[in-house]
Amino acid sequence: MGTNKTNTTLTKERAAVDRIDRELVKLLAERMDAVQQIGGYKAENADAPLMDAGRERVVAESWADAARGHGLSTYFAGRVLREILNWSRRDQERRLDRPEADPERRIRVGFQGTPASYSDLAARKMIEARLGVDVASTEEPGEQTRPKATRHGYRTFVDALDALERDEIEYALMPIENTIAGSINEVYTLLAEREVCVVDEEVWAVEHVLCALPGIGLDAIRTVRSQAIALQQCRRFLDGLPGVVAESTFDTAGAARSLLDGGDSYASAICSEEAAREFGLDVIRRDIAD
Repeated sequence: MGTNKTNTTLTKERAAVDRIDRELVKLLAERMDAVQQIGGYKAENADAPLMDAGRERVVAESWADAARGHGLSTYFAGRVLREILNWSRRDQERRLDRPEADPERRIRVGFQGTPASYSDLAARKMIEARLGVDVASTEEPGEQTRPKATRHGYRTFVDALDALERDEIEYALMPIENTIAGSINEVYTLLAEREVCVVDEEVWAVEHVLCALPGIGLDAIRTVRSQAIALQQCRRFLDGLPGVVAESTFDTAGAARSLLDGGDSYASAICSEEAAREFGLDVIRRDIAD
């Protein structure tokens, strides 16, 4: 009897969450419509600045006050706002700086890693926001309203830059800094040696999870695979897993995908939640980075 009541309550609350999520998406769409109207005004008024720092401070303070009033973390609310403002600013900048996109245009972007790696996720975000390209577009030929892009993963940074210099891709996204591990020196060296230039930058919040094959719990894990820097970022978590061996791979998402190859049912991977979802893996632990 108690179990049935619990299930009913859970179903009811989840339905409420789903309803609220739909409202959030609707409100975000309405906000973006308003942002685009503002962008139209700025396009017609050359003196109107793209970024109004004073206005953004007022908005941030308003959000913080509202968050406190509702018992929410101001950091959490601020993080959501920063993402919204960043996306809105880039949408306006694209409209102000770029001519109407050619619907037949194709943009090829390279990155080091496997699909759903952090570089791939950052590349997708930048493509959509900065270049005005819908990488998830599925329109049929003749119905395209936005140019498409293709993303190409390479095993190494060198391979990605080689492809760029051979004109196989128009852009290559490279990580250069990490707040925990520091500078990615190999990339800095390559950028200095190659005939390429930096044209933009993207900030991506790395949020590691531990994932494994469905049904495998934390107590059963014997091996953790990931890219070397990701393993370094999760050192404290790994130190709390006695007897578990860390294995370095060339890429976080590649580590996740390797779990599907068989051979070790008790292996796990540190990667993004998006990568875990991409390969049908269960997330065992979240927020595992130092």
